[in-house]
Amino acid sequence: MLGKLCNRRGNITIILLGLISVMMILVFGLSRRMSGHTQLLTLSDQTQLTRYFLESYAGDVLQQINASANKLDSDNYKIFRESAKNKKISTDFYDPSAMLEDLAEELGAEIQLPPEIIFSQVEPLDYPAGFKCPNQLIGSEKKGLLEIVCKAKFHGRQYALRVQYPFSVVMRLTPVIKDFVLFADRIAREQGRDKIGPDDNLNIMYTRDGGHPEIIDSEIMGVMPHRRLKPGVKYRPFVLQPAFDPGEFGNTRLSGKVYLGPSDESVYLNLAGDNREITDTSMGELFLISPDTFKVADANTKFEHIAVFMKPNGSFDNDNRMLGMNIKLKNSHLAKMGILGFSYEIVPELGTIFSGHAYQPSDFFNSGSSSGEFYQKIEGYGKGFMAMASGLKLMGIKNKDGIVPAREVFGNVLSRFFVMTFWWPPSGGGEPLKYSESASNSDFPSREVYGVTTYHFEPMHNDQGYRDFMSRMVSGKNWRPISKDPPEGFVPYNIDFRITTGKQRKQIYRYDDFVANDGFEARNKLDALGRQWFGVRESGSSLAAEPTGIENRVGRVFASGEEFLKAAGVENGEFNVNGVVYISGRLKLPPLNMENEKIGGGVVLVDGPIELQSISRGYNVDTNSLNIGEVGNLYQKWRSEITQDSFLTFVSLSGDPITIKGETLLGVHLVNLYDKHGQPYNQIMWSSSVNKEILFCGGIACNYLNLPERLREFGRIESACPVVKAPFFLYHSAMASDKPSYAVQIMENMRGYRLTAGRASDD
Repeated sequence: MLGKLCNRRGNITIILLGLISVMMILVFGLSRRMSGHTQLLTLSDQTQLTRYFLESYAGDVLQQINASANKLDSDNYKIFRESAKNKKISTDFYDPSAMLEDLAEELGAEIQLPPEIIFSQVEPLDYPAGFKCPNQLIGSEKKGLLEIVCKAKFHGRQYALRVQYPFSVVMRLTPVIKDFVLFADRIAREQGRDKIGPDDNLNIMYTRDGGHPEIIDSEIMGVMPHRRLKPGVKYRPFVLQPAFDPGEFGNTRLSGKVYLGPSDESVYLNLAGDNREITDTSMGELFLISPDTFKVADANTKFEHIAVFMKPNGSFDNDNRMLGMNIKLKNSHLAKMGILGFSYEIVPELGTIFSGHAYQPSDFFNSGSSSGEFYQKIEGYGKGFMAMASGLKLMGIKNKDGIVPAREVFGNVLSRFFVMTFWWPPSGGGEPLKYSESASNSDFPSREVYGVTTYHFEPMHNDQGYRDFMSRMVSGKNWRPISKDPPEGFVPYNIDFRITTGKQRKQIYRYDDFVANDGFEARNKLDALGRQWFGVRESGSSLAAEPTGIENRVGRVFASGEEFLKAAGVENGEFNVNGVVYISGRLKLPPLNMENEKIGGGVVLVDGPIELQSISRGYNVDTNSLNIGEVGNLYQKWRSEITQDSFLTFVSLSGDPITIKGETLLGVHLVNLYDKHGQPYNQIMWSSSVNKEILFCGGIACNYLNLPERLREFGRIESACPVVKAPFFLYHSAMASDKPSYAVQIMENMRGYRLTAGRASDD
């Protein structure tokens, strides 16, 4: 991982003005030594003095280029970002500094203006094989040499110095990965082998009354042995908020994508249930399921809260209604299909859904070897697991209109929930359509009445079979992906927003479905892209590091975090990255409260642990009393004022944790894609010093979330928002701008040094 850089040491971040000052001291000393006109300058002395002066002249030019190349409205900002091959730069920007003019006067040198500045040997930067750069952006990232020619007259002779400095123009954000609000390429391994039960560390949010009580009831813990959850400890969910801007809410390219991998494993997220009909605050997730999910629905079918459960006397229980639909059958028969999410209410031993009813879960889902795979596991592990929903809410929480945000979820991510179906023939006395693994589509039930009449279950359409109607746990098997489409009975978490038929067809999104708003495409599995770009070499892996990724874009190398902070200007109230920098060892970042204009965005690569304080960018955010309305209003400012020019990416190259010690991180991308331990551990974590509401606006990329620890960290903080009882995590659409921002990096390792002298002309 960045092997070449790891062995480079020493400070190459020489401040040019400091260099000029040192030169001036040397020159002034020589001048005093030769003052009084009592000594004659030798030709060697003249050459040496001229060399010092012209190097100061070139340094003065370079310093002014550096100062303007990343200044938005400057001519140099534009010219570096245009086609630059063998192109001469206008020197209208250059005005000799007072220091250089004083030095010229002291030495009796005459500055020849203007200097010459030329781009040479410019070539585009390449990309790893998994990254397809769109045609319109090819060549925008580039490297080359900046050639500066400075001339001066000195004691009747004219001298010219030509020097070259390597430069590059690089993106301030990481392509492809920047389009994800959450990119967790090995999170499936946190779910365990069975994907349900004591080892499932994703579906760990206790659900009751449409919410997530922070402390799990002891009675649930008694029927749900879990290895990571602790009784009496508070937990809050990891909610990825949908876009607060209407134009972004419905735009798949601006609302922040999600990737949960790896590509050869599947992830099952239990949808939180809520059987209440009227509620202002619900963490239930059945709004993600539409009637279009089911083959038995037609174009006019809508979900309603309907009575599905029957009391022992044969009447329907109108006090426990389910989200569902009445499905018309032939002969004026009716089927009632309801859907339930995971919640305390459906736990048979404790909840209210089955209490006092004529039927129990086994009447719908069967029991023993006749039941579905995961229902068998629930029976074995304890039905308390039916109260546990996903700790990740990828689509946020239900809004007042129940509309799903246009957020694409990549990876084999599946929604898990319950379907319960009754057949209601004219004779009354509803009959559950029981799950059967071996049922065929022709196994419709019949009922004989008084030995005279036999009623048959007959669907309205001939292409509808029994398996389309029967009760089941959706996504109820352990599927190891070998094809693009999951087996029958699985529901991808996604909603396909790309089709225009008016129906929401669900599908699995893979790398070849990815298209970024700036046109970048993925040409390799997403779980390989991060390692390709950041040059991660892992033991036992056949994946080679790509020299065309981040390593080829590093502009400056620092021996320590302290050295970097000094060069970035923190002491002066600035934080200028302006490109890609590498730090050997730990980085402890102080609070960054300066405004966006004082921040030069870029990528900070750290070969060691990272500690971040708040990055508030001058916004006055009171994290003691945040609510969803206030965050929405603030985001309208952030979306226009925080651009890619000031966006900051912090990357742990070593796999050491990124520890967050501040409540507010705005315009930040956190990346930790080196799996240091080969199993889930804390890669991005919130310190115990965070005691106010967490507000994060940007993106997170890691191998693992180690979700139980994160939810426990969130649980330490009391939430002030009555709607979102969770930290605020939201994507910033600037990350997905269709016009990437580029930074100019001019390296200070001088090349092509050539000093020439000749007789000065009369003029």
